[in-house]
Amino acid sequence: MLKQRDIVLLLLFCFFNIQQNLLDLAAASKDLEASTVALECSYSDSTRASQSSLNSSSGYGTMNSTPAVSVDTKASCDENKSQCWKDVENLTLNDAQLLFDKGLLPDRHILSVMVRRHGMKSEIVVLVCENICKTIAAVSSEFLHVFGAYDKENRLHFVVYTETESIQNSELDFDYEILFRSCKRNEQNDHMSIIAESEGELLAEESVALGKTVKSISKRFMDKHKYLSVITARKILSEGRENLCIVMYVHPCTDRYSSIPHTEDPIPTEIQGYKVVVRNGVFKTATKTAAEYHDNLRMGCQITSNHVNGFGTLGGFIDHPEYGLCGFTCAHVVCSSEQMVNLKRNKRLKWPTSDHCSVYQPSQHTMPVGRVVEAIYTEGGDSGSAGVDLALFQIENRPPVSGSFPRCNSNEKLRYNMGTTWGKSRIAPSVREVQKFGVATGITKGNVWFDGMSVRELPFVTKRALHSVDTILYNQYEVVNDIRHFCEQGDSGGLVFMKDCFNELICIGMVNGVLDTVSPFHGVVTPITDILRELNVQNLKPFKQELTLDNLEKRLSEHAAATRVQMQSHINESVSTAASNMLDKMMEVQSAFQREVQSSLAHMYALLQKQTPDSSTKTDGNNSGDE
Repeated sequence: MLKQRDIVLLLLFCFFNIQQNLLDLAAASKDLEASTVALECSYSDSTRASQSSLNSSSGYGTMNSTPAVSVDTKASCDENKSQCWKDVENLTLNDAQLLFDKGLLPDRHILSVMVRRHGMKSEIVVLVCENICKTIAAVSSEFLHVFGAYDKENRLHFVVYTETESIQNSELDFDYEILFRSCKRNEQNDHMSIIAESEGELLAEESVALGKTVKSISKRFMDKHKYLSVITARKILSEGRENLCIVMYVHPCTDRYSSIPHTEDPIPTEIQGYKVVVRNGVFKTATKTAAEYHDNLRMGCQITSNHVNGFGTLGGFIDHPEYGLCGFTCAHVVCSSEQMVNLKRNKRLKWPTSDHCSVYQPSQHTMPVGRVVEAIYTEGGDSGSAGVDLALFQIENRPPVSGSFPRCNSNEKLRYNMGTTWGKSRIAPSVREVQKFGVATGITKGNVWFDGMSVRELPFVTKRALHSVDTILYNQYEVVNDIRHFCEQGDSGGLVFMKDCFNELICIGMVNGVLDTVSPFHGVVTPITDILRELNVQNLKPFKQELTLDNLEKRLSEHAAATRVQMQSHINESVSTAASNMLDKMMEVQSAFQREVQSSLAHMYALLQKQTPDSSTKTDGNNSGDE
């Protein structure tokens, strides 16, 4: 009889043989699949060759006649397109392009074979997907963007991004898995997701630590993920736990990157120990239409140029060492798409006198107030510098005469006379409230949540976008108002301020755009110190305040109020100090008194101890005499 060890060895031998047979069977199945495709195509080729030979003998052409073969190829491929994509293993880019030029696409089965054989990111699969996307996009003008993607199960599909939800997959005659997405469709899911994740304020040390990480990864991730629009940081409270997170906003067409572009890797769930949260949302430059004429230019008024159809906000004024009195705003407010492309390539543009880029206030129906002399674009990121999107225009008409802003619906009036600016180091973690004036939203307030935000404007946000330039800006301020939008489209170029202890406005930055999310729009603000550095000036233009009785009373009232606040603070501090000193004194007196009492009690106790033996002796003597 066989021993138990022999039986085990025999079973193991059988198992390995079965496993090897299964592997051989799988390989043979793949070879059979490829051979079947090749055989079908060979049969088609031989049929075409016979037909061509018959045509030649009948006087309709020769065996090498190109027109006859191309006509037959076209007819055969129309009957069975998969036959034209023969020999997938050895298919070259030129072969594939020739088929595309004839309007022939592989079916879903052939495409899946190509992905298995060559890989999702191979040149041949990339070329095929690009042509499929172009073909799908050409079906309707309502298709804003089409791209190839894969899901967590590695299934290849195509995403069609639209502004409406009216088009259905059944309307398309394509043998592929196609997903339709629009911003409207995802808003409810995004809203519920954000509600489930409440956000807390970052402490100073947390903001610094997260800022270093965001700065170190932003360029690499922007390069690797083309649908990534914003990288910022949050403290997120979810399921009773508080986590420091890196938050990445991606284009809604990816549905929080559940559809991963087929040429990319997934976004990691953790970076340098921080949890990564992916949300739908995009950065948009804030330009919009508006109209109101001012006899003299003011900060915050509406401006445009002869190269654009939209409008933005005039930022501030400077006395430039070369151009004299100038105003500035964002470059995308006054530059055309072509100029923005050129600006991104050259980083700085100077306008010749022969090619005017005229600036108007409020519209092109008025006389120009000046002309653009320079435009500047930098991504930032180097040594903590901030990206800048900036245009400088020389003022030729209607120069500013005061630091007052235009009127708005709010009763509050802003006036910026000092020209003073603050950098990042002056923005204390405990006092981060800011306010701005913009064409679209007037005066709004918010808080600086993060000072290391990275943003990118994607070129396919909407077809109505003014520019289709892939613009990236690093190290921006993120400003948030929990109740309303801090800024909207039309506010680009508007200055952002804090207040000092005397209630004077201090400029800290300029609005560049918005983070478009389902929650109130977050403002994206470029630090003013980086803008001044690019303009080669130290400060903004100061204005002498008009000496009127109203102004004088207002100034006295403001200074009196500020003085009262400071005096009350000093009094409270003094009272607190005096009370503390008095308490210390009382404690010292009480301690000394306790020590004295304890010393006296100890002394009295010692005296009593000495007197007790004499008293007992006298008592004993008296008793013996009586006896």
